[in-house]
Amino acid sequence: KMSYPIRFSIDADTLVVSFRASEGSVVDEIKIEKEGESLEIGFNNKYLESIFSTAETENLRMHFNSPLSPMAVEDENGKFYCLLSAMRLRNE
Repeated sequence: KMSYPIRFSIDADTLVVSFRASEGSVVDEIKIEKEGESLEIGFNNKYLESIFSTAETENLRMHFNSPLSPMAVEDENGKFYCLLSAMRLRNE
């Protein structure tokens, strides 16, 4: 079974979220507040959905170190915190 990662492309004040599978593709842009370097990183779509559906707020902080390091996610109240391992991305 093929695994299709969700790709985050983080640059300036925009997060581009893209997903490509055999059935088609989706791309969405979200305005963000960013500190640090630009980054492209991928995650398992099912695990990412689990994190976002569990959080009780829409405002989340996502912390990244490198394209292969885990992402830390926390809410603005400090009540929700989790880590998600990154997936190696193929150039498309």
